[in-house]
Amino acid sequence: MSTLPTSTSVHAPPATGHAIVLGASMAGLLAARVLADHYAQVTVLERDPLPNETAPRRGVPQGRQPHGLLAAGLRTLDRLFPGFGAELVQAGGLPGDSSWNIRWYQVGGFKVRQRSDVHGVLASRPLIEGVVRERVRRLPNVQFRDDVSVQGLLHGEGRVRGVQLEDRRQGRHEELSADLTVDATGRGSRSPAWLRALGYAAPAESVVRIDVTYTSQVYQDAAPQHPDDVNAYIIMEEAPHGKRGGVALSCEHGRWMIGLAGMLGEQPPSDPVGFHAYAQALPSPEIARLIERLTPLGAPVTHHFPHSQRRHYERLTRFPEQYLVMGDALCSFNPIYGQGMTVAALEALALQECLRAGGQVSWQRFFKQAAGVIDIPWTLAVGSDLAYPQVEGPRTVAGRLIQRYVRHVHLAAQHDGQVALAFHQVSNLLRPPQSLFRPAVVGRVLRARLGHPAEGHRTGQHVPAR
Repeated sequence: MSTLPTSTSVHAPPATGHAIVLGASMAGLLAARVLADHYAQVTVLERDPLPNETAPRRGVPQGRQPHGLLAAGLRTLDRLFPGFGAELVQAGGLPGDSSWNIRWYQVGGFKVRQRSDVHGVLASRPLIEGVVRERVRRLPNVQFRDDVSVQGLLHGEGRVRGVQLEDRRQGRHEELSADLTVDATGRGSRSPAWLRALGYAAPAESVVRIDVTYTSQVYQDAAPQHPDDVNAYIIMEEAPHGKRGGVALSCEHGRWMIGLAGMLGEQPPSDPVGFHAYAQALPSPEIARLIERLTPLGAPVTHHFPHSQRRHYERLTRFPEQYLVMGDALCSFNPIYGQGMTVAALEALALQECLRAGGQVSWQRFFKQAAGVIDIPWTLAVGSDLAYPQVEGPRTVAGRLIQRYVRHVHLAAQHDGQVALAFHQVSNLLRPPQSLFRPAVVGRVLRARLGHPAEGHRTGQHVPAR
């Protein structure tokens, strides 16, 4: 457990209005932060008891698996909470350069290692969420109520007017009115059922079944971390034949979180011998060597993720006013790509923009903007998953050509720093996938394909963002 640092809030709440946020995970916390600038009172309702320390909790079972806060997510959190990155480092997070401190093995080799401007912080999910939750707690107009079960929506005259809830701690049922209600309860959201009960259509869903199983183990490292050290490894077998992968992330208190993944029926063992053997079978030995020198803490934890899921609220033509859905309740990605927290942060910025427009929050505008946020990471994740013929989904000739080109991007990135930088910018959601098709990048990829890598790609070189 970590002790969270303190800081002073200068937030001045507005005079009127009450907003309710359902769920106190990352999406809910970030929604509360944005709503606090526009409503006199914000109430966050959470089903589980909330910890006072940075500890895993029942409502976030994936919190025991390795997590990534991508560069775009860190930049967004620094906008919403000035000084957040420094505060996370103060609490134990490790600052790093995604192109220098992280070694990424894909398509038969590691991407070239060089210094860049794609910066992030490595930390466990409980620590990241704990620092965010503490910053939200300091806002004078935000109230948390945990151990509360939301039973349904209050509805009248075409709008949601609040929620019906059971306060398990107080042992009573009550109705809580609100001017705006935001569902951030995760992929198990009951909004589709609630909408049907009120006479609305539920959103269409896109589902990509990938059947991923993760087994993770926390380890203690006796050796101190140096800023120039590699503090993360991502090692992936190549699709469509390889279905295994591994991630090792250094985090707070000199610990490493190592997660092994299997897709489409592959299941990493949870016993120490089998866990190590699975890591040894990966196409590069770095994670297995880490396991051999680190000291395990506790027992491995297994988590199953059956499918990526996207609910298309942006396609609805009729929807109750003063009600929104965000976070995993809107779209839940294959976690192997580490996009979830960053997408939640970007959705919070979309909500902020809608609120700043003034007047009643437009659900049409928010869902349209949120869909724009989701499109890029969804395209990246689903495009990679569709490389497996067993994964069902729409396939086109153009899509297959793009997959072939992206494979050559990975190959070129093993030698060319500019191509590697372009890849890291896309994978960190700093740039759209289309940026990989800029003439400068395509030219370098083609030269690498012909066996003539471009100049200026040596390991250790600083490659600025362009």
